Amino acid sequence: MRKIIYQLTEHQITVLAERISANISSTLQSTSKVPQLQDIFLDVTQLSKLLDLSVQTIYGLVHRNKIPYHKPGKKLYFLKSEIIEWVTNGRKKPKVSDKVDQYLSQVKLKKQV
Repeated sequence: MRKIIYQLTEHQITVLAERISANISSTLQSTSKVPQLQDIFLDVTQLSKLLDLSVQTIYGLVHRNKIPYHKPGKKLYFLKSEIIEWVTNGRKKPKVSDKVDQYLSQVKLKKQV
């Protein structure tokens, strides 16, 4: 068996160490099991406080599959990031017909005055 010996300058060692450090850092970030700030699980009572809804309302949303949830056993869990996305995406934009109706009602009111 042959032994291969490399001679590296101080600069080459520094570059090599930086590359190894960057590789380790990126590997740790991609496989990190630590949840991010918004990636925490909430139970029903915590979610009711967050959304300012009753517990019964939340159970109703779950029953109708209107809200994202996780149920590994008997208990419900809600991922905070999914709830934030659900609330953000749930914002309804008014339909064009609603805008037209609103405009016409305002025009009629101005003509009557």
